[in-house]
Order: sequence, then C-alpha cells, then structure tokens
Amino acid sequence: MWAFLSTRLRTWVLFAVAIPVIRYLVHRFSEAAQRKRPGSRSASLLSKADSTLASFASRRERKRARKTRS
Repeated sequence: MWAFLSTRLRTWVLFAVAIPVIRYLVHRFSEAAQRKRPGSRSASLLSKADSTLASFASRRERKRARKTRS
C-alpha cells in the first residue's frame, strides 16, 4: 500500500507522524537508561540519538519559519 501513495504524501507522513513518534520513543528509552545506568554506553547512545532527532525537528521549524517570513 505504501508504494501507491504519492511521494509528497509519503514525505508528509514521515515528517508529521513517524519522526515525532520515533523521537518520543527514543526520548523515553534514553531517560529510562539514564535512570537505570547513567554512565552506560547504551544510555549515551540513546541520549545522542535523542539530541540528533531534537536538532532535526528544530531545524525543520527554523526552515518553516524562514519560508513564512519570505
């Protein structure tokens, strides 16, 4: 079914639905890992992944704001 959706719709679904859900889950796992074992490798990797997804989301918002100003 995914193949029958247009490219624009697939991109919208990815940015509007999938990435926020993934970011939420990674953030929850990161917090749980930090509480359980703060110095572990998995906790630091999850923390880095969370910050990467957060920067991606903020970059998207900045880009959208720039478009509306222009």
